[in-house]
Amino acid sequence: MESIRLAEFSEAVRDSTLKRLIHVPVGLENWKVSRNAMSFSDVSLHLIE
Repeated sequence: MESIRLAEFSEAVRDSTLKRLIHVPVGLENWKVSRNAMSFSDVSLHLIE
């Protein structure tokens, strides 16, 4: 069923994202690619919302 595949995909994306977020070094949460970019923590919050 397509809804089951979508749920499994969503779970895999969530797990992968959490794995990467956990490995962000302490103190680099507010790192930005450039001055006008969103920080790493801003992007993370955006994904969560």
